[in-house]
Amino acid sequence: MPAVKQKGFTLIELIVVIVITGIIAIASTQFIVNTVKGFSATSLRDKRANTLRITLAKIEHQLNNSIKSSVRVIKNKRSQCLEMLPIQASAFYVNTLQNGSSKQIQAIGLTTDVTKTGAIISSLNPAANKEALYRSAINNQVDTQKKTPQSPVSQVELTNPITIQNATNTSLVHFVSPAISYCLEKDQLYRYTSYPMKEKQQHSTSLPRKEPHKVLLNQNLLPSASFNLDEKSQLLKVSLTSNVDLADSQEEVTLYQQWWLADE
Repeated sequence: MPAVKQKGFTLIELIVVIVITGIIAIASTQFIVNTVKGFSATSLRDKRANTLRITLAKIEHQLNNSIKSSVRVIKNKRSQCLEMLPIQASAFYVNTLQNGSSKQIQAIGLTTDVTKTGAIISSLNPAANKEALYRSAINNQVDTQKKTPQSPVSQVELTNPITIQNATNTSLVHFVSPAISYCLEKDQLYRYTSYPMKEKQQHSTSLPRKEPHKVLLNQNLLPSASFNLDEKSQLLKVSLTSNVDLADSQEEVTLYQQWWLADE
């Protein structure tokens, strides 16, 4: 009976197969690693960008609920501060005095308790005179508020007289809360509230130093983050830039937003 020859792989063929398999495995592993790194980097960038978007949304929300012409910016080597006057309530002013000073004003459609807030008649405070606007908010505090029976008119008495000049029956009167500031300090962004207002804007060193009047909104910001206000065109530009620390490099994420500061 003839012998049966058995066929198989030679040692060289086995070595070649092992080498090829190893190359494929290494290439596949590297592809998976690079894919995971790319996904991780994208995720980190999106996460960082999302925190910047949330911060900008908070500033925008506050701007939409503040007197646009009250917005002002101050800068020094240590910080940049954006300040504004929040509106607690608005109503139409009934002009009973053509000219002169009075501690009493009448407002139509006032449904909110505005005692201890500042009163600002919009036609008396042009946007170009921000110090006068803040002076009005500081000095013309509402002392008492009384609703006229069966009438939409409310009698409001101020702690100090307000000068009435050229106001019309359709003038708006705004009742404002204490100012709010957003300050860029080194690589951090803070929100300041409940501090004594002044006619001239204050740097961050004069604002509250502890919570809840000082709240951290964002961090790891770069020096290129900025507040810029064009007084002539009344255009506010806010740019927030942050680092994204990746495994083998650093990337920057920048979000930019601008607002026209025209009071309605």
